[in-house]
Amino acid sequence: MGLATAKLLLEMGNDVVSGDMNGSPVNHANLTFLETDVTIWDQLKTSSRKPQTNTAQDPPGGSIVCTASASSFQRFGVTGYTTAKRGVFGWMRGMVANLQEHKVPIRINCIGLSWTVTGLVPKEKCDEADLETQTAEVVAELVAYLIADETRHGQFVFSASERLYEMEESRLLPAVKDGRLMPAAKEISGGGRNTEEEAYERLRQVTTCSELGQPGKAQDAGAAAFVMIQAFGARTLLSTYLA
Repeated sequence: MGLATAKLLLEMGNDVVSGDMNGSPVNHANLTFLETDVTIWDQLKTSSRKPQTNTAQDPPGGSIVCTASASSFQRFGVTGYTTAKRGVFGWMRGMVANLQEHKVPIRINCIGLSWTVTGLVPKEKCDEADLETQTAEVVAELVAYLIADETRHGQFVFSASERLYEMEESRLLPAVKDGRLMPAAKEISGGGRNTEEEAYERLRQVTTCSELGQPGKAQDAGAAAFVMIQAFGARTLLSTYLA
């Protein structure tokens, strides 16, 4: 899928930077390839440690497309895979609020893919199992669309059998806010219960890093706040890092 996306973006005249453990199968003047192994911690840490070079963008802004999965919102028996893909979806959800609060001009979206023909599951096996599939090229077009469409932010686009469905804003969030989940939670707690996001915002308003021996307020960019609270009979650690 990454290869198909890189090829499509190159065909559209974009500059592309690609990383993989194997060599690049594509030779193109606009392609920069970096051998990358995310199992090497020193390489992985470069994504979060302070850059040592000038990284100013001209123009500012950008678009991040995260590769989640249909298993991000369904039960799926491959435990490790499901755990990882739910984590990707959760990371996107958490980043949306922080990007908006700090007015960072970067959009972030998720793609959630159903069965897609890749090297992971051979097409012959999918055909033998009579599965509806889609090609990697369909995924590449979806990624390019989310990169280009400036109205898309904080969305989860489910792709199955070459059909696309926006799930986050049209289905998942309404199911939590207006559906059965939050009313049920309020009923269990005796009513008047805040959502986790509302409670988090209230804590940020009343907590400063100076209470923990650090200057500044917890909501300031670059600040780290670790607040111990007593909630629902269990001790919970809230932490946030705003880089």
